[in-house]
Amino acid sequence: MGDAFVYPVKTSPYFYSKPFQWTHALMWTLHPHLIILCVVGSVLAWIPLSAGLLPAKTTLTARYTALVLIYFTVIHMVGAPFPRYSVPLHPYLFGMAIYSLYVLFVFIRQYADRRYPLTK
Repeated sequence: MGDAFVYPVKTSPYFYSKPFQWTHALMWTLHPHLIILCVVGSVLAWIPLSAGLLPAKTTLTARYTALVLIYFTVIHMVGAPFPRYSVPLHPYLFGMAIYSLYVLFVFIRQYADRRYPLTK
């Protein structure tokens, strides 16, 4: 129990398989950064500047996802702070992390297009 496991296990490929150990080390390194990006993405979804950069459906989806994450975080911080309940939220967390990088990419691209317009 602990680390990557919610419940105690007797054996796992993470104990003896090099590829599994590499993926574990990679995720151990990336996870804090992904969570920070998720928080940034959840805030960006509500900022009007980022809403103007992306299509309305994309912004609406990001806002709903941010609401789901905020709801579960608040409920589980107060009611049942067990790590096993966060497992189903990982796709949402990683999706919001990617969303924040996407907003940043679109912002930089649009800024560069305005600053250095293509001329013929």
